[in-house]
Amino acid sequence: IRYEGFDNGIMRISNDGVTYINGGGSVNFTVSYNMKEPIYESGDKYFLIADKNGNEFYVFDSNGEIGHNTTTSSIQKVSISKDGIIYILQSDENSSYINVYKSNASIVDISIKSNLEGDDMPVDIATSKDGVNLAVAYMCLGDNNIYSKATYYNFDEAGKKNPKRIIKEFTSEFEEKLLARVYFFDERHSCMIFDEGVYFVSLKDEENPAVIAKHLFDKKIKSIAYNEKLLAFVFSDSTFMVINKNGSILANKNLDFEYENFYISDNYIVFLYENRIVLFDERGRLVFDKEMEMDVQYVSKKKSLFFSELFIGAIDGVECIRFF
Repeated sequence: IRYEGFDNGIMRISNDGVTYINGGGSVNFTVSYNMKEPIYESGDKYFLIADKNGNEFYVFDSNGEIGHNTTTSSIQKVSISKDGIIYILQSDENSSYINVYKSNASIVDISIKSNLEGDDMPVDIATSKDGVNLAVAYMCLGDNNIYSKATYYNFDEAGKKNPKRIIKEFTSEFEEKLLARVYFFDERHSCMIFDEGVYFVSLKDEENPAVIAKHLFDKKIKSIAYNEKLLAFVFSDSTFMVINKNGSILANKNLDFEYENFYISDNYIVFLYENRIVLFDERGRLVFDKEMEMDVQYVSKKKSLFFSELFIGAIDGVECIRFF
C-alpha cells in the first residue's frame, strides 16, 4: 500500500486499485485495476497512475477516472502538468519514445524517439506545470565514455525555431558526471540533479534556459525529495539540506535518527521510520516528532486556515490528526 497527497485529500494506491479519500475523510471513489508496479504523479487537478514496465495508465480527477489508455511499448517514466498534459517515456527492444497525451488519456501527435543503438538514452523526464516545456535527462555514449546531457524542449512558440523543438542542451555541465533527475518546480523554474550536485535552471527567457545557481557536494547523496516549492537532500554523513526553487539554501541540519521514507509535503520535510513521524519546516525547525500507534506509510500536510492537520496513511486505513 502506498499513499500520495492529492487535492487536499489522499490517494491510497495498491497493485489492485486506487481509492481517493477527500479532505473531509470520506471516500470519493475506488477504481480497480491490475498493475505489477504502479508509478504515479499528481498534477494539481489530475492524478496519473501507470504500470511501470507494463502498458496501462489511468488519469483521475477528484471525482474519479477520466481517462484510460494502453501504450504500444513498455512504460518507464511519467510526468503530468497541472492541466493534465501527460508525457510518458516508453521503450522497446530497439528504441525509446516520449509520447504526449491529454487528460482524457487520448494521444497527441507529438513524439520524441531515440534509437538505443547510436542515439542518446533518456533516463528521466519532467514537464513544466503548464505542460509547454519538457526536460529530458539523457545518458550518452561517445568515444567509449559514458556521459550525460539535459535537453529542454518547448511545444509552444519558443520551440518552433527548431524542427526538433529543442531550445537548449546542457552538455558541458555534465562532463564526467552522471545526470540522474530533472524536475520542474513550476512553469519557469527547474533543476538538474547529478551525482555531484545540482544545477538550477530558469526559463524566464523561454528561448534560452539558463543556469541561475549551482551547488556541488563533497559527500554522497543518499536521498532526494522535491515538490513545487522545495528541493531536499539527505547525505551520507547524516545531514540534510533544503533549497528553494531559486537555488538558495534554506536549511542545513544534522540528523540523529534513522529513516525509511523521506519526502516533502507542502513546506514540511517528512521523515518516517516504522511508526515514528518527524517533521521539519523548510528552515529546518522541528515541528512534529511522535511515535504513533500504527505502522505509518505516509503523512500528508492537510490544507487548513486555522489548524495544523495531517493525513496519516497506514496499512489498514487513514487517520487525520490535528496538532498545535
